[in-house]
Amino acid sequence: MKQLALNYFAAWNAQDARWLTHLFDNDVTLVDWDNSVSGLIDVVEMNRKIWADVPDIKATVLDIAESEQHCIAKLLIQIDDDTSIDVVDVFTIKDGKITSIKAYKG
Repeated sequence: MKQLALNYFAAWNAQDARWLTHLFDNDVTLVDWDNSVSGLIDVVEMNRKIWADVPDIKATVLDIAESEQHCIAKLLIQIDDDTSIDVVDVFTIKDGKITSIKAYKG
């Protein structure tokens, strides 16, 4: 489960939408402090929009924990050389696919 979340961040940092599609369930949902989207196509498109708007964005995993169906990652999101934000992502995973991501800024 932890490895699936780490693969997500590797795909995200590589800005590889095709890789993300292999990690997500068809009914995946993504909720963050600005957006709420559901469905594979819409979630992948939301990520593409983030990458287009902030081309140098990168996520660094500071800590990660897992339970039976969830994985929680503490992140540092680097926006540019001078700007970063602390984020916690909560993943729900079922049958080897990410079914939801909830991101909290703070």
